[in-house]
Amino acid sequence: DPKVFTNAGTASGGFTVEIAANVTKIPAYLFNSTDGNPFVTRVFADTGSYLDTIGASAFSGCNMLASAEFANCGKLQYINAAAFQDCTRLVTADFSNCPELLNIENDTFNGCLNLADFSISNDEKIDKIGDRAFQDCLALDTFVLPESVTKMGVDAYKNWVPAQVIYVLGKTH
Repeated sequence: DPKVFTNAGTASGGFTVEIAANVTKIPAYLFNSTDGNPFVTRVFADTGSYLDTIGASAFSGCNMLASAEFANCGKLQYINAAAFQDCTRLVTADFSNCPELLNIENDTFNGCLNLADFSISNDEKIDKIGDRAFQDCLALDTFVLPESVTKMGVDAYKNWVPAQVIYVLGKTH
C-alpha cells in the first residue's frame, strides 16, 4: 500500500528516515505524498550503505523534507525520476562520494524551491542530467557539472535566474 506512512510523524512534527546499510533499494512511491504526508524531515543512508537505487517518486511531495544525505553510498547507481520532486523545503541534497552514480533522471529535484546545497563528486560516472531535473531550484547558487556528463535533458535548469551559475568541469589534454 503506497499510503502506508500516511500521517506518520504528524504528532511529533516530523521524523527521520535512516536507511540501514543492508538496504539496496528504496521502492518507488514509498514516502510519496500528494498532501504533505508523511512528515519526513530528514533522510540519510548509513556509512558503507549497499543502497543502489532510489525509486521513482520515492520522496516526491514530502514538503517537510529538509535534508537528503546519501554521501559515501558507494553502490548508489540510480536516482529514478521525480525521486525528490516538489520537496519544497529541501535545502541539502548530498550525493558526494557516490562513484557509481550514473544519471540524475527527469524531474528528480524539479520544484525543490529551497534546494541551496547540492553535492556530487567529479569522480562519479554521471552521464546524463534528465529533463527538468533541476527546474525551479531557485535557491541553488552554483552547480558543478561533472566532466562525465555528456547528455543534458530539455529544460534541465528551467527558470534559473542570471545570478545562478553552472560550472562545467572538463579535462585538459
